Amino acid sequence: MRLFKQGRAGFRPTGRWRNRGLLTLSVPILWLAALPALAESRTAESIWSQSDAQRQAVDQIPLADRDGITQTRCQEVGVGRMGGLPRFRCTVWFDPAPPPVAPSAPAVPAAP
Repeated sequence: MRLFKQGRAGFRPTGRWRNRGLLTLSVPILWLAALPALAESRTAESIWSQSDAQRQAVDQIPLADRDGITQTRCQEVGVGRMGGLPRFRCTVWFDPAPPPVAPSAPAVPAAP
């Protein structure tokens, strides 16, 4: 089965592969558009280690929200001449805790 056919404009998808391009692009875009509404994030960098960068990112999260950590992503970034010096960057996503509800005042009976 041929997936592509060569024509004047280059390679074109054929058959059932023809309409998958739009679907392939639209689903991740819609998913990424919903991310900011779901969680907040904090990012930190360290020249020492990945665990140090992760700890610094977690330290930026309020104590009440640390139980809501949903995801952590770390990457090594080469800096300096020819990328010879590693730097670690970590991002931590979390769901913020709902604000505490203030207790309502007890009802005072009206004076007769």
